[in-house]
Amino acid sequence: MKSIRILICSDAGAAGRDLLARRDVQLEWALTPEEAVASTERGRLDAILAREDFVLALLRHGTSILKSTPVLVLLEPDGWERRGLYFEAGATALVRASNRERIFEALSELTGLQTSIHPRVPYGDAVDVLLNGRHRFYEAVELSASGLTVRDVPPCELGTTCQVTLSMMEPPYTFSAMVIRQYPDAHGMVTGFAFNAISDDERAMLLDEIDRKRRALAPLPEPVGLTTDLSGSTYTLDLFTAMQGESSNRRYHDILRQLLDAGEDIGAVRSPRWLRRVGRHLTELERRALTGRPAPEFALAALDMRIDLARSRAFNLQATPTQKEVDLCLDFCRSLAIDAIDSGCEDLAQVPPIRADLLREVYGTVFTPVEDAPDDIRAWLEEGGADLDAPSAAN
Repeated sequence: MKSIRILICSDAGAAGRDLLARRDVQLEWALTPEEAVASTERGRLDAILAREDFVLALLRHGTSILKSTPVLVLLEPDGWERRGLYFEAGATALVRASNRERIFEALSELTGLQTSIHPRVPYGDAVDVLLNGRHRFYEAVELSASGLTVRDVPPCELGTTCQVTLSMMEPPYTFSAMVIRQYPDAHGMVTGFAFNAISDDERAMLLDEIDRKRRALAPLPEPVGLTTDLSGSTYTLDLFTAMQGESSNRRYHDILRQLLDAGEDIGAVRSPRWLRRVGRHLTELERRALTGRPAPEFALAALDMRIDLARSRAFNLQATPTQKEVDLCLDFCRSLAIDAIDSGCEDLAQVPPIRADLLREVYGTVFTPVEDAPDDIRAWLEEGGADLDAPSAAN
């Protein structure tokens, strides 16, 4: 199953929040033409979404990958008047930035991104999978009315049947399911389960759960206004660090280093589940900073921001981010552009995926707070991982 790689330049208009919630999309988010061009050097892109104030500077770089990548320009209300300018520069399609439906239609046409399948939602909660006679907790990735995807399930044959319990629903609910696919993504192995012969009432219950998760994200504003005009800004990471205070993440750095050293044997390292998720997403740049190798200062700052956001999301009593978390993330994303602008191409190319991951931490997932979880699941979230059995389900 191919993940679609999309580069967003400045912002994605009315589609940003929904794109951050998609798990079949590999997002990168650039705030300067230099970042965007460096991102194209990392390999094939399926599409580029660019705002008007960004697109001409990007297209005029004329790299070979840019010439072969569909570029969707997100227009201001009067942008159609400038259509000739954009098409002449090499744009593929033009869409109003405020027209969410048309943006997704264009992405579907250009990349094959599915937009009309069963309703689904990012679903970061724990699930209990009874597979081959053994109950174990795993981290869900996405839930739909027909099935769900789960991370770190051991390899098994397609067609294998199992039982899947949505452990953090109230009350928990168990479905018969079948393994329909297993595939690697950028952060490990993902298994797709299809529910077997669910009733109308069960489907309605799933749709209610999906709608509840979606509503939790709905109040968040679209991540727009990440301006490319950084010339007059003085909001650097030094100021950001001074405002936030000294990092208190040293113990989490130590655990992350242990996880990196463990390689595939991460089950031997006792670590919070949310921190393992952070470790999966680290770029090579952040790994260098974590292990003391030469790296720009913004790399360690970005790592600490990942930790702060992920920990807050795991332990916040609210299922949705606070406005403070949203503002903090957006401010950091802007300051990251300023401090990274003089970096070499290889380092600069890692800034857009870092920024997209930070935005996704805030906008892309709704978690049930750890404090609301049953005791056995809380232990799994706080200390264990896929190596921890599910005792309550087994009893």
